[in-house]
Amino acid sequence: MRPDRSEPLQLLTVSHSARGDWFGVERWGERAVAVAPDDATAWHLLSLALAEQERWGEAAEARAETVRLDPELWQPRIMLAELRARAGQDSLAIDAADSAMARTSDPVVIQRLDSLRAMVRARARPPG
Repeated sequence: MRPDRSEPLQLLTVSHSARGDWFGVERWGERAVAVAPDDATAWHLLSLALAEQERWGEAAEARAETVRLDPELWQPRIMLAELRARAGQDSLAIDAADSAMARTSDPVVIQRLDSLRAMVRARARPPG
């Protein structure tokens, strides 16, 4: 395995994810990110591993890197919004949801993001 390429490491992460070994995915994902910090796929895989371990804040940060590196895609922004909401980062969750909504016209996706935004806003309101 060439130490300057992340693709073989990414294949190892996929192999571990197929077995549900999220610690293995994290280990190989971290190595892939170290080898190729500008590779959105490496960050995507690391984010998945962290999310599966319910490490929402860390998963959101990794997902934010995916979005930064591949800004035109709306799909990573959906997961970023959801991760930010789970991490209690409400204003950042709404920003990510708005950003995803601006990049898609899919009514199912828009409804999902509207629901997420409503949940976050409701959580922020004082009871009564």
